[in-house]
This record gives sequence, structure tokens and C-alpha cells, in this order.
Amino acid sequence: MKRRAALGAGLLALCLFAHAGPVPSGALRSPDGKSAAWQVKDDEIRLYRNGETRSLKCGPFIREFWFWKDGSQIAIDCGGSHFAGREILYDSATLKQLDSFDQAVVPLEKRPEWSSSGLTRSAGE
Repeated sequence: MKRRAALGAGLLALCLFAHAGPVPSGALRSPDGKSAAWQVKDDEIRLYRNGETRSLKCGPFIREFWFWKDGSQIAIDCGGSHFAGREILYDSATLKQLDSFDQAVVPLEKRPEWSSSGLTRSAGE
């Protein structure tokens, strides 16, 4: 009976992903296993969470994106190819913007812990 319940749960998860459309094999998976994100256009990523697929857009390009707080938040780095841009932090469940900053204005050492430069500093310490 346990195996059948586990199989049923696996099928449910498969159905949720299938309902929302296919999640590409190269998608970034959140550490908590509840979300997946992938880039669909230069200025758009898709986020799958709780059976829904939604989009985040930022132009001209989304240069990088990553999960924060075990996947409960997602951050993006957007801007042009050759100049400072903007980093924005969102709640993964609601896509409500939680924080943001302009890279040209905020020095590396003063950026929030969730920023891509903050992650690099933390890893190097």
C-alpha cells in the first residue's frame, strides 16, 4: 500500500508539471524542490510553483537568475550587455517584489546578501 501511495504522489507531481506545460530539463530547480525556473526569452523567465507557471520580465536582458531562502524567493539580474543593471528579489509564491537595487549606485560591499555579488562574497569568505 505504501508503494501505491508513493506512486500516486509521483503521478500527481507529474500531472502538475504536465498541466502547467513541460518544464525543460535544463530548468533551475529550487533547493526546496517546490519551484523550477527557466529562461524563455532574453527578457523573460518562467517560474513553476504550486501547479502554476508564471512569467517575470525585465529588459533589455535577464542576465542571471537564482533562488534564495531555499527557493521561497527568486532573484534576477537584468540590464544591458555592457553596463550595470538592476537586481530584483521576488517572493516565489506571489511574485511580489521584495527588494531591488541599481548596480551602478550600490557599491559591491553594500549590496544585500541575496544579490549575486553578495553570494560571491559569502562563498569566498
